Amino acid sequence: MMTRGWYPDPHGEGDLRWWDGYRWTERTAESNWPPKPGRDLERTEADGRRAHSWLWAGMGIYIGQYLVYALTYVVIRDLLDGTWTRSPSTRTSTSAPGTWFTAVTGIGQLASFVLIAVGVIFAVWLMHAAELSRRLGLPASHPPSWAFWAFIIPVVNLWFPYQVARDCLPPDHPGRRDVLRWWLLYLTMGFVSIPVVVLALVSAWLGIAGACAAAVVVYLAGTAAQRMIATITAAQRELVASHLGAAPRLGS
Repeated sequence: MMTRGWYPDPHGEGDLRWWDGYRWTERTAESNWPPKPGRDLERTEADGRRAHSWLWAGMGIYIGQYLVYALTYVVIRDLLDGTWTRSPSTRTSTSAPGTWFTAVTGIGQLASFVLIAVGVIFAVWLMHAAELSRRLGLPASHPPSWAFWAFIIPVVNLWFPYQVARDCLPPDHPGRRDVLRWWLLYLTMGFVSIPVVVLALVSAWLGIAGACAAAVVVYLAGTAAQRMIATITAAQRELVASHLGAAPRLGS
């Protein structure tokens, strides 16, 4: 015998309807439970696996770019101080710098397209994760759509993406530290190209050393993002299981 209370609406999907102990009433309410939490979780987990894999490609491209930056500015430094034209090995190859810059430009454009793809794949995962967490009843500072906009709008891109990812976890969840670690490394990754350029203009060896240090930051940021994906996925799996277990069933 069903007691009085809110139950999944037998006439619809995703809404609650009030059972007065004898019959269904006209009173309805929105439910925080996803209509099909298992399906939504599977979609988010698939997005997470895809983002996890593509992050490896993003890390490789970023590391390669920093090394190319270092070598490019070494060439610029040599052109500025005349080392290139004074060297016997390059005196007869004055077109080599132009060829180098053309190749770097072409490779850089191709790399940019791949990095955009990686960013979109990551943002799709984050948006779906934010949607699922919000439908599971977790408080959120921003709508899930900010998983995209937060990365491209100036100024707010310094903290909005972190808030979107943080709100995918319950307020007291220890995994929020993983989100903060990812975000701090991500911000650091955005600024390390400047010292690489400066060091390359001073010395070729310093430029390479700076590029290697930047590569370490990129690797740490990428793996932190992968760990964050795993943390959020595990937490949402537990939340979905909890909600399914707590959800009232017709006839109970």
